[in-house]
Order: sequence, then C-alpha cells, then structure tokens
Amino acid sequence: MKLYRAISIYEAVINPVECSRRTATFVFHKNGRREALSGRYYSYHESWEEAHDWLMEKVRQDVAAYTSQLDLAKSRLQKVNNMKRPQS
Repeated sequence: MKLYRAISIYEAVINPVECSRRTATFVFHKNGRREALSGRYYSYHESWEEAHDWLMEKVRQDVAAYTSQLDLAKSRLQKVNNMKRPQS
C-alpha cells in the first residue's frame, strides 16, 4: 500500500512511502516498524493532494504564529525606542 508522508518541520516535504498495512491510528512499514498515523510534525495520507492540503494548513498556522510573534516584537521595539532617560 502506498501512502504519502507529509513533514512540516524544517523543510516541508511530501514523500511516498510503501507500507504493509494501516489501522485507524498506526502505519506499519514494510520492515515491520510501526509509526503513529500522525504526529506534531508529520502525517500520513492516502493521496498526494491530501498530504499537500495538510501541509498547506500547517504552514498557514506557522505563518500566523510567526506573524503574531513579529507584531509583538515590533511593539516591544517601538516601546524601547520611545523610552526617555529619566530626569535626575
């Protein structure tokens, strides 16, 4: 059985993987190794399109989180930039 493993950490990639079987929660590789069907940074899918959709959503979530962090950092930078030395 061919599945597609989408990986969202570091570089986003989709790799075809040959598996011997699949359950509701696990994938069994041809070498007998068992792996969860999905994790924080990866997920197995029946089609490349499903894997791509999952990967797009993960990257969108990353962009939203990083945008929020950037906005907070810019706000802190502006606050520090506007600081005045206290009068003695």
